[in-house]
Amino acid sequence: MIQEKSVAARAIYEHAAALGADFGPYTKTCLDAFLELVRFKYSSELRATSAQTLAVVFEAACADGERIGMDLASLYLPLVVKSVSGQIVEEEEADMEVLYALSEALSDVLYNVYIRLDEHGDRLLANYSINDSTAAVKFCMKAMVACLQRRIKTTSILAGAEGAISGEDEAEHYEAILQSEEQLLTPLVDSVGYNLKFFRDRFLPTFDREVAPVLGPYLSVGNDVRARLSAVCLFDDVIEHCGTTAAAKYAPYLVGGAVAGLDDATNGRDMDLKRASIYGISQICRYAPSKVLLPYEDKIIPTLLSTVASTSKEECDDPAVYEYSVSALGSLVLFGGNPPFKNTRFVKAENLVKVVLKNMPLLEDFDESKFCSVRGSRLCFCIFISCLCFLRVSRFYLPFRLPCVI
Repeated sequence: MIQEKSVAARAIYEHAAALGADFGPYTKTCLDAFLELVRFKYSSELRATSAQTLAVVFEAACADGERIGMDLASLYLPLVVKSVSGQIVEEEEADMEVLYALSEALSDVLYNVYIRLDEHGDRLLANYSINDSTAAVKFCMKAMVACLQRRIKTTSILAGAEGAISGEDEAEHYEAILQSEEQLLTPLVDSVGYNLKFFRDRFLPTFDREVAPVLGPYLSVGNDVRARLSAVCLFDDVIEHCGTTAAAKYAPYLVGGAVAGLDDATNGRDMDLKRASIYGISQICRYAPSKVLLPYEDKIIPTLLSTVASTSKEECDDPAVYEYSVSALGSLVLFGGNPPFKNTRFVKAENLVKVVLKNMPLLEDFDESKFCSVRGSRLCFCIFISCLCFLRVSRFYLPFRLPCVI
């Protein structure tokens, strides 16, 4: 019977994924069933399959809700989040496949809310309170702490601190464990990030209590690179989304880790960490006091310039790193009324204007593209007006007349 339930869960997963919004009439029945099966104690395989199916059925409910209203999705969101996040901390640590399936399902559920925030956010979150969010974040952080502790132990074994590894096969085994733990971190971090973006400044007390004490120490150089990535990503988010108070409070914590993340000598050549670090510097520039960045001009500007000067966007190894560097340079030197490094000695503003405009539009990150397109348009407008004023003045004060081109 357990095997039959697993097969049925897989079948429903396929149908819900294929039909999308057209699966809507069946979502309530399926949500009720899989909320129970996620906690089915006699089979880890069934729990994992049920969690994944639950996420796909919830996605179908959201898609159907775009046509008929979000009442059902809104009603079940706190139930689904509570059920899946609670089960994550109940699982055996050794069963990584189930842990990952549950964590990914939770991330998928929250992602389907996040992508609908602009049009349906108020309705979708009507029954999902900050207390529900905090409870889910507590579970995620508990699982994350356990994951990071296991990574420390595994790394120590690989380094030979707990005895010699018997051979290549054993070394590969521990490398595989590290890789699986790394995969687990991603959906856990994403789930915390989505909750943060749901509640923005209201999430700050939760970040203060549950997130910062755990991940803050991992911003330092010398820690696990993937743990540093988790910390940088969530500190990026709190500065960007949780208001000026959060930005002023946490920018001084992030800036050292972000600057270290720019340099291949201190970021373990991890491109994910480099991307997150560049993005974090942009957010500090836009939302935190300028004094936070000022001591780091000599490290930030040359590094970003070397990224965009060494190659083109089409030929670079990582287009996202390239575009984030362009965006960060624009924010640091050109955009806004008083960018922190507008008088930098490392590059002339007119030369940087050419670099920024040449690389528009940005394609790797929609939010960055939107931000830079608006600022780039303003920049072009200012240049246009300056040229127009010069032409008008020239017609009266130069010994020769320029043709009117406007």
